[in-house]
Amino acid sequence: MKRYPDGVRGEFFYEKNAPTFTPAWVQTFTVVRKGGGQIRYILLNDARTLAWAANLANLEIHPFLHRVPELQRPTSIVFDLDPGEGADVLTCAQVAHWLKVVLDQLGLHSYAKVSGSKGMQVYVPLNTPVTYQEKEPFAKTMAQFL
Repeated sequence: MKRYPDGVRGEFFYEKNAPTFTPAWVQTFTVVRKGGGQIRYILLNDARTLAWAANLANLEIHPFLHRVPELQRPTSIVFDLDPGEGADVLTCAQVAHWLKVVLDQLGLHSYAKVSGSKGMQVYVPLNTPVTYQEKEPFAKTMAQFL
């Protein structure tokens, strides 16, 4: 969660672990980290939990590309288009259009989503079981091609 306890113009902090005061009815999923330790993530599976998270001033939701419990199976490929030096959001839109043309030619459904303050993202839903390692070469090849 990205929490803004003093509003959108105030300081914010990230909170991965479910707070100690998380109600029992909020579903969580514990992930053991590679270096040891664990993180108890909140699952925003229903309107009641979403409202509870919003009440904590969780104003930005940063979801994973996978769903519990299949942590190694992404549900989409995301191309994150942020403007670099000499570019703006209109440049990102042009690149998103080029990307969509190529994805359409490949028979892949895609859709654009604004990513916040400066860029956009293009999502490609995955309807077959692949791993992150299997999707990365495709995404890299697409980026290099464009």
